Amino acid sequence: MCSIAERGTILFLLLCWCGGPALWGQSAPEVPMTQIPQIARFAGDRQVADRFANLAEFSIRLLQWKDTDRPSVIKAQRWLKSEIYKQTALGGGAKTPTLAEAGRMAGDGYWSLRSPQLVRVQFGDDIEVIQKPRELRLLQGKPYPLPVVLRNGRPSPLTVTLKTTSRKGMETITFRLEPGEATGTYKTLLTEADSKEVPSLEVQAQGRTAPIPLAVSVVRAGRLRVRVLDEEGSVTPARIYLTGSDGRAYRPAEALARVSNADYGQPFGGDYYFYSGGDFQVDLPPGEATLEVVKGFEYQPVSRAVAIVPGGSSTAEIRLQKPFDLRRQGWFSGDTHIHPNVYDDRLMRPADVLLIAKAEDLNLPHLLVCNDVSSHINDRQYFQGRPHRLSEENTILYWNQEMRAGDVNNHVGYLGLKWLIQPAYVGWPGTPLPFDYPPNYRMGLAAKAQGAFVTYVHPGLPSQYPVDIALGAADTIDVMCQRNEDTNTEHWYQLLNCGFQCPISAGTDAFLNTPYHLIAGAGRIYVRSGSPLTYEGWLKAYREGRSFATNGPLLKFRVNGKEAGEEIRWEAGSLSLKIDAEAVSHVPMTRMDLIVNGRVAASQEAEEGGKLIRLNREMEISDSAWVAVRVYGGPHKLIPNDTSLYAHSGPVYCYRGDRKIAIRESASFFVRQIDQMIQRLETRGVFRDSADKEAMFQLFRKGRQVYRKIEAEAER
Repeated sequence: MCSIAERGTILFLLLCWCGGPALWGQSAPEVPMTQIPQIARFAGDRQVADRFANLAEFSIRLLQWKDTDRPSVIKAQRWLKSEIYKQTALGGGAKTPTLAEAGRMAGDGYWSLRSPQLVRVQFGDDIEVIQKPRELRLLQGKPYPLPVVLRNGRPSPLTVTLKTTSRKGMETITFRLEPGEATGTYKTLLTEADSKEVPSLEVQAQGRTAPIPLAVSVVRAGRLRVRVLDEEGSVTPARIYLTGSDGRAYRPAEALARVSNADYGQPFGGDYYFYSGGDFQVDLPPGEATLEVVKGFEYQPVSRAVAIVPGGSSTAEIRLQKPFDLRRQGWFSGDTHIHPNVYDDRLMRPADVLLIAKAEDLNLPHLLVCNDVSSHINDRQYFQGRPHRLSEENTILYWNQEMRAGDVNNHVGYLGLKWLIQPAYVGWPGTPLPFDYPPNYRMGLAAKAQGAFVTYVHPGLPSQYPVDIALGAADTIDVMCQRNEDTNTEHWYQLLNCGFQCPISAGTDAFLNTPYHLIAGAGRIYVRSGSPLTYEGWLKAYREGRSFATNGPLLKFRVNGKEAGEEIRWEAGSLSLKIDAEAVSHVPMTRMDLIVNGRVAASQEAEEGGKLIRLNREMEISDSAWVAVRVYGGPHKLIPNDTSLYAHSGPVYCYRGDRKIAIRESASFFVRQIDQMIQRLETRGVFRDSADKEAMFQLFRKGRQVYRKIEAEAER
């Protein structure tokens, strides 16, 4: 872990935001909310990186208030993530801004943020209070994090002091601002438990003092106790959204605040939530609070208004209903790509991972050991080559591995490993393995020799995966991930059209130690492995393609009585197909498409307000084909990792005699992709010597030859 000195600035912001240990409680961790401070530790110029890290932490905390302008915060987060990656090993030597340039860039970021909760002060010839909140409701005896942005509008450097005065005394914080520079901080306002005395706020600069009059009311908190029960009446973990009557997100003292991600264009990103074991209490402002409880895709989500009485206690008991129970039918869910800890962090322990998996009703989280932007291998200490001892009957923790091949060769997940693959990464500048060699192909074969399943995670083209799948060193790609599902789906169709039986797969790439990140299991695969759940049985059924991927809808799909992953064979003539499919969802769906060889053969609109789709069709095919169904819907808060609703079944394969599925257009597509990859390696690849480079190119030519053979032999 990094030292206290390295995290000092970030921890100061954290304490300002949460009011110090009194709010968190003894067990609450002090951690950065975003990736930016974590990545900043690997930057060449830490002072520059810290300017960006401080802005990232300040801005994300504005989202605890519902009336904050989310686009201004999300825009800053995306820019910061891009900028800070340039300053680390991923940047490949990108020019680092000077400290003055970084200060101006960060200052523009602070000044661009919009929230009614902000105090905004500009220093010019006078001290100008440009904005202040209309009214602050302080809970008696509880700290309140007041966000303040200060900007130097003078042509010379300026020292600014921010001061609060209360019954306890005076607290000050001083900043030095360059011309045009801005900064932000959270100033803690605190009243005594037995007093309604209002703290005062003022700023000083150039020997002048200006009070900032605040409209403040001090109210007594009410205590809310919540118990979440499952369908059998037992206390159960869940994901919780809790908003007070003041429009601010709250959580119990022991819980870690988390924020749904918006880095990939998710329209509902930026919601604060936390995980609970199912029984918690929290102090809230009087009035009507909103409690929202989510637990996976099978339980009905609950939203309830709760009245909070000043000085009183309220209890909310949430009895979850489970109208869809796939476990009884032998289906178990999995996420192929989760990182409990990244950036040499040790925040998340196996018990924490188990709680999150159970809260998300995720049966099999695949937890991937990997490097970060350095050579450090995160979570290596948890890898055992078998399920972790904390695994339960319906929740299996298994640490596996992601081989992260730098910026050129893409990343690969190995599931079901008995021992770690070496090298554990390639192609990372500034590490002992900066070269884009050996190829992923070699590590993929080593993983498969152990009986592991190999999937390219968050796939993109050009990539090595067309070569590795053609040559038997990889099994499939994650069709559902943080990247665009439509693009991934089309590329997966091309693989199926080349005759490869690539099972559908889904992984979130959630960083559990980073509160502002993707939600584990929010995109997942369901695998029909049968009961009881075992890791080996689930992996076998996953490999056989008995599955569907989804971020909400739950599918049933049969072709002539056969399910996904199974085959239908006939000798000659045409084959009559009877397709029966159904989708149910708590999130409204719009339509289901019947897909044959990557093309829409029929569609069915949703009914019952988008909660149900039934598609029953009969059709004939005269040649080998694969058949599947997919479901679409619009954006929704309950699909936090994605921009729209999506589900897709695995295919049923139909073969006429010994004819393979082979479509010339798809084979040609991958020939072109491999040519692009060869060109990419030629222009961007880093090799130890010409022999390694030539070996890589020979491998790619060998893979390209497989597609050229399919191209030549295809009759359509």
